[in-house]
Amino acid sequence: MDLLQSNIEKAIDKMIEDIVTPVMQLAEPDDLFSVTLSHDSLGKGNFTKDVHITQKRKLFNIQRVLNKIYKLSQSHSSFLLDGRLTLSAIVFKR
Repeated sequence: MDLLQSNIEKAIDKMIEDIVTPVMQLAEPDDLFSVTLSHDSLGKGNFTKDVHITQKRKLFNIQRVLNKIYKLSQSHSSFLLDGRLTLSAIVFKR
């Protein structure tokens, strides 16, 4: 089971990196770069429906997004297994 979970985690990491990286490359170092995570299960409990991670591009680290996803999945058991996870990335030009 651990091998299966490890492979799933790696596949999710790669998918997210493949989505975020091309958008991030459009940003200049001082532009703001934002990633928003949305999932139906985030609208319950202590979390809002959307989770935002925003920083200047030069400070942004994709590992923060991955860590947030795994932290949320620990709090919400259905987070990665049920429903639709929406991830959006946007650049705010300075």
